[in-house]
Amino acid sequence: MKQMKSYDTTKETLSHTLEKLSELSEGINEPIYVLDPRTYKVLFANKKTRELFGKDIIGKKCYKVFQNLNRPCASCSNKHIFGRNIGKTYSCEHQNRKNKRWYRGLYKAIKWPKGGYVKYGIAVDITEQRKAEEALKKSEQLFRSIIENSYGAILIIDDNFKIIYANDEATRMSGYSKNTIINQDFRKFIDKETLAFTQELYLKDLKGEKTPSTHEFKIVQKNGEKKDVEVKSIVIKDKLGRRLTVAQLIDITERKKIEKERKIFDERLSALNMYAQNLNMAKTMVKICKLTLDVMEKILGFEFADFFIIDKRELCLLEHRGFSKNFAVKLPLDGNKGITVRAVKTGKPVLVPDVTKDKAYVKGGEGIHSELAVPIKVGEKVLGVLNVEDKKLNAFSEKDKELLEILASHAAIAIINLKRQEKLSALNEYGQSLDMAKSMEEIYKLTLNAMEKILGFEYASILVVEGKMLCLMANRGYSKNLDLKLPLDGDKGITVRAVQTGKPVLVQDISKDSAYVEGGIGIRSELAVPIKIGHKILGVLNVESKELAAFDEEYEKLLQILASHAATAMSNLKRRDRLRKFSERLEYLMKSSTEIMHVKEMHQRLKVIAKAIQKFGWRRVVISLRDEKLEGTDLVAAGLTKEETELLLKRKAPGSVWKERLGPKFERFKIGEFYYLPWCDVWIRENVHGVPRGASPEEATTYAGVPSKLAPEEMIDWHPQDMLYAPLCTPEGKIVGILSMDDPVDGRKPTRESLIPLELFLHQAAITIENAQLIDRLKEAGKQLEEYAEQLEQKVEERTYQLRKSQEQLLKAQRFAVIGELAGMVGHDLRNPLTSISGAEYYLKKRLHHQMDNKIKEMLELIEKNIAYSNKIINDLLDYSREIELELTQTNPKSIIKEVLAIVEIPDNIQMENLTAAKPKIMIDVEKIKRAFVNIVRNAVEAMPKGGKLIIESRKKGESLEIIFTDTGMGMPKRTLEKIWTPLFTTKAKGMGFGLPICKRFIEAHSGSIFVESTPGKGTTIKVTFPVKPKIKEGGEKVWVKPLESSLLTMTKT
Repeated sequence: MKQMKSYDTTKETLSHTLEKLSELSEGINEPIYVLDPRTYKVLFANKKTRELFGKDIIGKKCYKVFQNLNRPCASCSNKHIFGRNIGKTYSCEHQNRKNKRWYRGLYKAIKWPKGGYVKYGIAVDITEQRKAEEALKKSEQLFRSIIENSYGAILIIDDNFKIIYANDEATRMSGYSKNTIINQDFRKFIDKETLAFTQELYLKDLKGEKTPSTHEFKIVQKNGEKKDVEVKSIVIKDKLGRRLTVAQLIDITERKKIEKERKIFDERLSALNMYAQNLNMAKTMVKICKLTLDVMEKILGFEFADFFIIDKRELCLLEHRGFSKNFAVKLPLDGNKGITVRAVKTGKPVLVPDVTKDKAYVKGGEGIHSELAVPIKVGEKVLGVLNVEDKKLNAFSEKDKELLEILASHAAIAIINLKRQEKLSALNEYGQSLDMAKSMEEIYKLTLNAMEKILGFEYASILVVEGKMLCLMANRGYSKNLDLKLPLDGDKGITVRAVQTGKPVLVQDISKDSAYVEGGIGIRSELAVPIKIGHKILGVLNVESKELAAFDEEYEKLLQILASHAATAMSNLKRRDRLRKFSERLEYLMKSSTEIMHVKEMHQRLKVIAKAIQKFGWRRVVISLRDEKLEGTDLVAAGLTKEETELLLKRKAPGSVWKERLGPKFERFKIGEFYYLPWCDVWIRENVHGVPRGASPEEATTYAGVPSKLAPEEMIDWHPQDMLYAPLCTPEGKIVGILSMDDPVDGRKPTRESLIPLELFLHQAAITIENAQLIDRLKEAGKQLEEYAEQLEQKVEERTYQLRKSQEQLLKAQRFAVIGELAGMVGHDLRNPLTSISGAEYYLKKRLHHQMDNKIKEMLELIEKNIAYSNKIINDLLDYSREIELELTQTNPKSIIKEVLAIVEIPDNIQMENLTAAKPKIMIDVEKIKRAFVNIVRNAVEAMPKGGKLIIESRKKGESLEIIFTDTGMGMPKRTLEKIWTPLFTTKAKGMGFGLPICKRFIEAHSGSIFVESTPGKGTTIKVTFPVKPKIKEGGEKVWVKPLESSLLTMTKT
C-alpha cells in the first residue's frame, strides 16, 4: 500500500512538473526537451520541439528522433553533466543530420520527480547565427548574433552598468516595458539583499577575473514582488572595443520555492522518523496514542488532533488534543456520519477543505472549517484513524497528508507489534493452562476461549481426525448446533484441504471456492490451520468471518501458534491416556493370569484368554486347536456370533497351508512371535489371497475367513483383509494351536509394543492345550491300569502260588499309577504358575532392557535359572509317566560320547579317558540316549568331588554293543544299589530321584539293558548294552513305548 501511495504521490508530482515545464517553455520559440540518460528516451518536449521533430516523439529514443541514428551520438553530452559534473551546465554546438541546421545545446542535469536525474536541454537554432557570425567577421553586426540567443531574459550591459538591450522575456520577467528598461542602471532592478554580491561579480567579469559560470540573485518586479533568477553572463567587445556584458536570466522562483518546501518537509519527516523509534518501544496503547498525538501537535504543527481506534463495529475516539472540552465519540462503521468513518471505509485519506459543505462532518470543536482524516492501516486492514482539524478553510496541503500518512503507518506498525506481543504473551499463558487440562473437552473449551477472547475470532471451531473422517468437536459463535463429519479423501471442506496438505488454508472469498461447506449464515472468508505434531495431523482450528478478506498472514501465524499449543496438549493427553490404559492393561494382564490359573476346564480357560486379549484392543479373537499335522480339531472364539463361528469352521485352511504360513517364507512378516500379513503387500495378495498380479488392491476383494465389521471410516492403516496370527507352542517347540486376531478397536496396524503383552497369553494358551491333552492321556492310562487290576483279581484263585508276587506287582502298578497321576497334577498345577512367572520375567526383560542394572539382571537370571530347573523336574515326571516315542537315527559310539562330553563340564581334577570306537554303526534315538549318558557321566563327576578318573569305553559283543562307564569315586553300598532304579529315591540334597529310572526306561525302550556294579570307596562301573540292529516295527523308524509298559510287563509276565 505504501508503494501505491508513493506511486500516486510521484505521479502527481510528475504531472505538476510537466505542467510547469509546459507553461514555461511552450511560448519559447526554441526546442526545449527532457531526456532519460539511461534509456535515451524523450520525457518532455515543448511545442517547438514537436513541430521540428514530430508530435509523437515522447518515449522515443533521442538519437533516433533528433539525428536519425541507430545508436547514441558519439558527442553525447551525458558525461559532461552527470556523475561528478552534476549541477554543471554544458553547452555545445552541432549540426542536425535531419534538417541540416546548426544548434547550440545548453544542457544541465535536473532532479526528476520519479527519482534520479534527467537531462534538461535547450537547443537554440544558431544556423542563422553562424551565418551571422561569418558575416560579422565582415560587417561586425554584433547585435544580430546576440538577439538570436533568445533563451530566458537577455540583457546587454555596458561597463557603466547601463542596460543597452533587453529582449521581450526581460520585460515579462520584470514587469517593466522595454523602453523603461533600456538605458537604466541594471542595479536598480536588483534586490538590496543580493545587490553587493552581484555587483562584485559583474566588476570581476569586466576585469577578466574568473567567476562562477552561473550565480543567483533576486530582482524586484514592478509590482514590488521579488523573484529569484539564475544568471549566466559573458563579456564581449563591440566593434569599438568596448567591453559589454551579455547576461541571460532564468526565472528560478518556483524552483527555489519547491526546494524550500522540500527542505521543510525533509526536516519534519526526519523528526517524525525519530519519533517512530519511540513508538515501536511503547508498551501500552495509551503510550502509542500519546506519542502519536505529540508528533501531530509538536512536530507536524497540527493544533486540533484526534486518535481514533476501531473496536468491533465502531470507530472510537481514544484521545484528542487542542479542544477545550473533553468528549467521547463512537461512530458506527456501517453508518454515513463522520469524515473519519469515510477514511475507514475507503482505506484512503480524506481531505475536506470546507466541512460546512460535507454532510458527513461530525462537530467536535468550535469554529472548525477544514479536516484531514488518514487511516491507520497495515496492508488492507484498517486499525483506526489519525484526524486533524483547523479553523481555516483549506488549511491542509498534500504535504500535510503525506506526512500524516507516514505517521499513521508508524502508528499502525506500533499497534500491530503491541497487539502481537500481547497476544503472544496471552497464548503462552494459555499454553500453560492447556498443559493442566484433564480431558479433550477441556482442551477444546480452553482453545475456543483463546480463539475468541485472545485472537478475537467471532466464528471459531475445532475439528479432529477420527479414522478417515474429520469430525467437528466444538464451536463458538454459530447460531445453530452443527454436526459435521467430512471424509478425508473427499474434496469438500476447506478444513479437509488443510489436513490433506498439512498447511494453513486461507480463503479470502469462500464464494469462489467450491470446497466450502456452509456452517454459519453470511460467512464470506475462512482460515483453516492444521493441528499437528511433526507430520501427524490431529485436527484443524478453523475460523470464519462475514467480511471479505478478514484474515491475513498475521492471523495465520497466531492461529498456527495456538494450533501448536493445542497439538502439544492433545498429544500429551493422549500419551497420558495411553500410559493409563497400558497400566490398566498390565494390571488386567496380571489379574487375567490369576483368573486363568483358577479355571480348570480347557475351553473355559481358553475363553478367558480370548476375552482377555479382546481387552487389549481386538474385537475378534480366535484360538484354534491343532494336531500334529496342524489340522484344526476345535476352536474357541470371542467376538464372533454362532453363525460366524460356523462360517469360520467351514472356511478353515488345511494344516499344510498353516505349515507354510509358519515357515521361512513368511519370516519377514514376523513381529516378535506374531505374523502380520498386510493386504497392501503385493506378494501377500498374490500368494496368500490368490489375487492376480496387477490387480489393484481397491478392486480385489477376497475373504478367507469371516468378513470384517469395521466401517471404512474406522480404519486408519488397518485393512479388513490384513491377517494377524501366532502359533501356540509348548516349551519343547510343539505347535498345539494358532491364535488369530482381527478388527482392531483403534483401526491401526499392530506394533511390536502393542503385541509384547499378548505374547504371555500365547504361552498360557499353549500350556492349557498341552495340559488338557496330557490329562486325556493320563485318564486313558488310568483306565488301562484299572482293567489290568481287574484281570489280576480274577486270576488270584487260579494262580495262588503267585499271589504274593502278584500282590507286590499290583502295589508297584498302583505306585506307578500314583506317579502318573502325580506327574499329571504337577504338570497341570505347577506349569501354570511357572508359565505366568516365565511370561512376566520375559516381559520385564523386554520392557526394562535399557534400564537394568547388574542387580536386576542378576535377579532375573536367577528367576530364569530356577524356572528352567523347575521345568526340568516337571519334564522328568512327565517323561517318566508318558509314552516314549523313539526317533531312530544312525550314529556310532564315539560320536554320541563326544556330544555327551561337550555337554557335561569335566573339572580339571578329574582325568577323562574316552576309549570309544567309531564302530559299529547303531540305530538309536540320539537325543534320549544322549540324555541318559549325560545323567550317568554327571553322576560319575559328582561322585568324585576330590578328583579321580573316568574311563568310557565301547566294544562289540556279538550282535550287541556295550558301553562301559568306570569311575574312581566314592562308590555305593548294597542298600543303595537295590533302590537306584526306584522313582523318587535320591541320595542328593537337590533332585527328585528320576534320573536313573528315566535312563533305564530310555535304554530298555531300545531293547537294551543297564547294569551297575559298585564298591564303596573304590568306584562304580555302569554297563549299557544295545542291540546293533534293533527290530523295527511295521510303519517306519518311529517306535512307541507306552507309559511304564516295559516295567509292568517285565514284572507281571510269568
